[in-house]
This record gives sequence, C-alpha cells and structure tokens, in this order.
Amino acid sequence: MLESKLSSLTHGGQRCYIVVRILRLWDCIIPPVHAFLGIDFLAVDSEGFAMNGFIPPEIADLFRSLLQEGNIYGISIFEVGPRKKKKHLAVPSDDIIYFNISINIQRMVDEPLTFPYYYFSFVCFDELIRRNEHIFHLTDLIGILEGVTEAYSFVLANNKGTVYRRGLFILLQRTAYQESPRYPYYGSSISLLRHSDIEISKGSIHQDTHETTIASLTLMNPTLIKVEPSTLVGLKFKVIARVIRLQHEAGWYYHSCNNCTSGIKRICPGIYTCGFHGPTPPRMNLRVSLIIEHNDIKLQTIVFGDLAYRLTGLNLTILSLAERMNFKKIPAVAEQIIGREYEFLLVLLNHYYAHPMTFKILRFLPLHADSSF
Repeated sequence: MLESKLSSLTHGGQRCYIVVRILRLWDCIIPPVHAFLGIDFLAVDSEGFAMNGFIPPEIADLFRSLLQEGNIYGISIFEVGPRKKKKHLAVPSDDIIYFNISINIQRMVDEPLTFPYYYFSFVCFDELIRRNEHIFHLTDLIGILEGVTEAYSFVLANNKGTVYRRGLFILLQRTAYQESPRYPYYGSSISLLRHSDIEISKGSIHQDTHETTIASLTLMNPTLIKVEPSTLVGLKFKVIARVIRLQHEAGWYYHSCNNCTSGIKRICPGIYTCGFHGPTPPRMNLRVSLIIEHNDIKLQTIVFGDLAYRLTGLNLTILSLAERMNFKKIPAVAEQIIGREYEFLLVLLNHYYAHPMTFKILRFLPLHADSSF
C-alpha cells in the first residue's frame, strides 16, 4: 500500500495510507439539547496541507482513546467525501476524511520534524466583518483579549432554546499584515516645507473668514431672527471663547464607513452598510460635543476626528476597555480643556429650525499660557 498526501485524495474509499498529525480534536455538540453528533478533528500532513476529519457518533467511543492531539498517525482504509451540510469546520475545505469501523490506525513513534504543530488562517478585522454566520467554516483570530463577560443566558433564533454564552472583547488588527518600506524604496530624501514656502491658495477652505463674537453668532440664530438657515451655511467665523462643559449625553464617538467619513447604517449584528460604498467594516471616529462661552454667552459646538484628538487628548488606542465601552461618558483625559481659552474657527453644522444651532470646529488655536503649541 502506497502513501498519499492529503492534497491528492479523491472521493470514495482510499487504496492508500496517509501519515498525519492530529492538530485539534473535539466533540461536535448542538445546543441547547446537547445532542452529540460525533468527533471532529483537524489533520495536517508533512506538506502542511490540512483537512477536516469526522468520526460518526456510532463509532466515536471506539476511537476516542486511540487519538490524541499532537500525535502523528498512519491511517488506512478510510473514506473521503463531500462535507454536504456539515458546518463549523476548522478549515474552508469541501472534502472531509470519514472514519469507518474498518479503519486502521497506527501511532508513529518516531515523529518526523516536518509535520506542523499548528495550522491557523488568521483574519484581520476588515475580513472578519465581511464574514457572517452563513459560512460553513470557523474563523481563526489573533489579538489581545481585553475582557470576558460573565456567562449569561441567550435565547437562540426562532425560540430554539436558551443557552449560556460569554462575551469576549478582543483587540484585532484592522487590516491584513503587509510588509511595506518605511521610506520610499528608491531612497529619495523627504523635503520639509516651511510656512513661508507655501503660497496661500485662493481656494483655501479658511478664506473669507468673518471675525466675530459668540454673542453675534447667537443673534444670527435662524430660530431667533427668522431668516433662511441656508444663508448661514458655509460661512466661517473666528471667535475667542473658553470651554466650559463637555456634553457627555451626546456621546463621544460615532461609527463611519471605512472608506470615507460618512455615517453607516447597522443592518444586523456585525453588518454595516455605507450609502456610498455599500457593506463596510465600521470605523470608530471621535465626535465630542462641548459648550464654549465668552462674556457669559454660550454656544454649542462639536469637533470630529483627528482635530478632536488634538483638542481633547482622547487617544482611542490607549483608552481602557471600560472607557471605550461607555459611550455616554467622555473619558476623563478630555476634562483638561475645561476652563481653557482658544481661538476657534467655526462653521454652521446644522440648520434646522427645530434644533439648537450647532457649530463645527474647523481649527483651534490655544491661548492659555501653559499651551505647548
């Protein structure tokens, strides 16, 4: 009898033997009735080719004591067939090794070093979001486990029963690992530009700025003077004011499209869609609402993205899990700007009669003495 590799196996009874390492071995059970469906395993040969295996429940007890994770076995008189409706496989292959009552198994005492001890196909966050419960195979993740919830009861879809489950919070890399040069591969130097080297463009977004006061902006409120809100859209105003309060109840971040900054719609758990780019993994963006004041006149403002980070010091990468999960509590580091004075460049964000007028911060310049800017 000749040895064959997993990659060369075809459907039907096999007239050969294979030598594989059993990497993973587990009971297949359906909750909540705990019905035992058999034993699943993952095997890999010396070429690194992996294949799912299945031991039917009728003969599972005959082989349970013969197989152990990590050992290498010679296996003959077995079958290979399609997965049919079988799900939750370890690797995305449509072919499965099936054990039968006549199978012959021998453990290899002298284990070659060419057999891998592990077989994983890690996915990044973007790829994980594209997957859903309809795929027939499991997903391998690598990341930092930041938290585990207590076990809690969960009702299965279509009232198929109640099971207990835990929630895991894992920090993943967003995109696939890629090796790219830190500097241009052709070795050219990087030029630094000074402010005097740059010609001010007539099309700059900060041209035609109106220097004014918060009091004047309040009087320009369309709801007070009954003018068309559209007349204020696009106008930019430079004011001096100090931050007096953060608006925790408004939240401090939002989820946007991964390709643009547009908001996204949640279709179902884990699935989001953008009106411009379609299905997309969500990206967390800062959005901090704050109240500024000058001469006892208050104005509602909001700041987004990197500008919000530079103003408040909120760094999503170093926040604790508890801070990131509390949407209605702006992390304490942002409190450092309370009472500080800035020069703000503002533009009208919303222009609805039924809503309080809110200005978006386009730029800020610290005026307090301890500023490092």
